[in-house]
Amino acid sequence: MQRDAEKPPPLRALIIERNSRLAEAAETAARLVGSISVECIEGVLPAAAVLTRYQATLIVAHLDFSDDACVNFVRFIRTPGITPVPNVVLLAMTTPLDQDEITRSIRLGVDHILVPPIPAVDLAERIRIVLQRRAEPIVTTTYIGPCRRRLPDATYSGPNRRILSSLRELAKA
Repeated sequence: MQRDAEKPPPLRALIIERNSRLAEAAETAARLVGSISVECIEGVLPAAAVLTRYQATLIVAHLDFSDDACVNFVRFIRTPGITPVPNVVLLAMTTPLDQDEITRSIRLGVDHILVPPIPAVDLAERIRIVLQRRAEPIVTTTYIGPCRRRLPDATYSGPNRRILSSLRELAKA
């Protein structure tokens, strides 16, 4: 059966946000894109515990990548054999990042980065786009999640090399 013909799993959102206005906007956005359930929680440590009983397919989280707890949370959900939600989509709401921080968050396994404040309607549209464009997760012994998009590098030819999706699309043409 082709992937396009398969029905996607029900959308179950987990919102991790301390700011009540951002949490409300994220909850509204999740409902706008068709979440059958939405759970809101403050902080990544309680969220990790919640994920063992709540099978989220979407996480919208306010993450501070200078905080070890946030980094460890992303590692937790992107490590095979440990994660209770191996195919979860992770959208990180965070303060403006420099290029090194963006690269680090992508390597950790964030699907998309958003900078608040963001209205619920715009957030819903961003979620919808990320869900529609999401490719099969990359699975290795140490990572499961979105392609971390290693740029083409002629000096690297290992088995885990990834290429930009645009290059993959050109190859199909």
